[in-house]
Amino acid sequence: MLKIKRTKSNTAFSCDATILASALTRINAITDYGQTTSGSAKQHLFVAQDDKLFLVGLSQDVTSYISVDATPSSDGICSFNASLLLGLIKKRKGIFKFEAKGGEMLFSSKSTNYKGSINLNEVTNEVVDEVNGIDSTKKAVALRPETLAELKRAVKSVSAKDIIFGTPLTIHIQVRDSQLRATAYDGYHALVFISKSELKSKNFTLSVTGSAYNVMEKFIANEEVAFSVDSHLRINKENAIYASIPSVQSEKEDYEVFEQVKSLEKSGCKAKIVVPGTICETISNMFALKSASLESTSKFDFEVNSEGLKITYKTTSGQTMESLDAEIKKGKKCKFSISEKLVTDVFSPFAGQKEILMTIFDGRFALESETESHVLKGVGTFDE
Repeated sequence: MLKIKRTKSNTAFSCDATILASALTRINAITDYGQTTSGSAKQHLFVAQDDKLFLVGLSQDVTSYISVDATPSSDGICSFNASLLLGLIKKRKGIFKFEAKGGEMLFSSKSTNYKGSINLNEVTNEVVDEVNGIDSTKKAVALRPETLAELKRAVKSVSAKDIIFGTPLTIHIQVRDSQLRATAYDGYHALVFISKSELKSKNFTLSVTGSAYNVMEKFIANEEVAFSVDSHLRINKENAIYASIPSVQSEKEDYEVFEQVKSLEKSGCKAKIVVPGTICETISNMFALKSASLESTSKFDFEVNSEGLKITYKTTSGQTMESLDAEIKKGKKCKFSISEKLVTDVFSPFAGQKEILMTIFDGRFALESETESHVLKGVGTFDE
């Protein structure tokens, strides 16, 4: 835990420019995320304490710090523009000297005549309280390596965007009875991940966006850290690295999507076919014709016939068609259309699968694939 005893800004230290630039890049990733999601201002500080130097990042509900390989001349704290300092030392080599005094931070290379200064920001009592409030020892559900591996696989599998607004969908993760499940959904489609692994983990729920998890991974870099979860997703390495991102507010209904998808599967269907996994590449190639217009209403037309599955896509830029071999498991010939805004989000997570089970219902469709490690499901609505 960081505990600032004195708030004077005067301190000095020497540090390798490459190491400091890496730390600034990582801390920036966390605070940029916090600023984007909350709209709050971000702050970066150097905190010198007990002969150690910490780089601290703060934005609303998002906190982080990294221990920097440097020995400060005295305890102290100073607030600065991290992006500005990063730009000034990025790709520089060798040891730099930094000195905070008189409202400025002076910097100079020890191997060249490169030097300069940046203005420091005021450190308020509120900022000091916020830094002192960072509790890296807080108890939470610790995530074992195998649970973390499944969580990572789940986030990658169901990361998607809102069909209307294009913003990342919240991923609702649940471990219950040793099984991890995850879903992301909006009013038009849903993705569901179900792990086959029996995890030695306490039950927990967590709601984050894929971008939040990616930011955490960028912050971690190659460090070995511990993950835990309560109302926040936390990473920690004692006295070296800490970051905390809050779980997105969720409701009980968000976790009922699993049962809703299961209920849909039990309802009557028009057709059930097995298509080759290459359908994802087909759709990806066809999507090159997508209109740049935000008002485009183009759609993918599908036809299940005796020869398999025919896909047609036509826009103002051109048109394309491909017929794929498909095994009709149940039902009969049918036609349906899927909006171009929806089709890639639902199909792309299935890329690389050998085959995909596609089920056609009234007004919607479902995709499913199964591997040794997990089951992946997708549900979408038709463009009537």
